[in-house]
Order: sequence, then structure tokens, then C-alpha cells
Amino acid sequence: MDSRISVDSLRLWLHIKHQYSNAHIALLDAQLPTSTYRDLCIQHIHHYIDSLFAIAKPNLRVNGRNFEDLNENDQEIEPFDEALDRHIWSLSDQRLKWDREIARTRTEKPREVETMLRDLFDRQREAQTQDMVVDNKDKIKDEPLEERLAQVEQVFKKASALSEELNQSIPIQSERSHRVKTVMKEVKALKP
Repeated sequence: MDSRISVDSLRLWLHIKHQYSNAHIALLDAQLPTSTYRDLCIQHIHHYIDSLFAIAKPNLRVNGRNFEDLNENDQEIEPFDEALDRHIWSLSDQRLKWDREIARTRTEKPREVETMLRDLFDRQREAQTQDMVVDNKDKIKDEPLEERLAQVEQVFKKASALSEELNQSIPIQSERSHRVKTVMKEVKALKP
């Protein structure tokens, strides 16, 4: 968006030009009420005003359109709301930022969760094997096969229970995370 002076309509621009011209002529009449050169001065004033307003045209936006692109016959076009246009562009920019953030999160978070779960499972296996090694180090030689199978079954049940507990915990924690993000968005939207 370039830095141009905004005017609501072409009619308003012409009205400003007319008022400016009238102000100069009134000043001329106040300083030279009876002059033989009045007509010549008025011609110079009009020439000056025309050149001044011609210089201003490249820096002007009429009804949201550049003055150079404006057709003099387009006086009946719908008014342009510049504040709304800025708001729309701001929302569009914000949407693009959120889309980038969502895309980044969709690619990074699954990897982070996978890495975290692998680390957790590795730690659980390591802890279970250490417990089994310490508890059963001396007993393995003396225990019959049936007792060892019962013990393996018990360890398997314990591991399955922990795995099931983890499977139940992950969706709950994920849902809580999504709710926190939703609440954060709502709080950010409640700007004073």
C-alpha cells in the first residue's frame, strides 16, 4: 500500500480545488481591491493553482483508486472504505501467519511426539529389565520353568497395563493441549 493522500470522491477533490481558488481570489481582492492588473493576476492565480493541483495528482487516491487510473466519468462508483481495506489485509496477513504456524506444527509435533514416545518406551524397557535382572538374578537358577513363565507373564501384564495407561493418557493430554491453544487464541482475540 503506497502513501497517497486519500479523498472520498472526485467531486470532493474538485470542491477543494474550487475552495482553494476562491481563497486566493479573495486574498487578491483584499490586497488589491481596485487594480488594473486584476484580470492578469487572476489568470496567473488560476495557472498557479492548476499547476499546483497537477503536481499533487500523482500523490492522490480518489475513492481507493490512484488518480492516474481514475476516469473522469466514473463519479457514480461505490465509496471505498479504506479502514475496512486495511483491516481485510491485516486479517489476510494474520491468516497466512497462522497457516504457516499450523503447517510448521503439523510437521514438527508428530516427530517430537514420536521421539518422546520412543524415549519413554526405551526407558520403560530399560527399567523393567533392570528390575528383572536385580530381582531374578539369584532366583533364575533355582526356579522351575513354570515359575519363570508365571513371572514373565506377570511382567508382560504389567508392561501391557503401563502401555494401556499410556495409550489412554496421550489422547487426554493431546486434547488438553488443543484446548489450551484454543483458549490462548480466544484470549488474544479479546484485546482491550
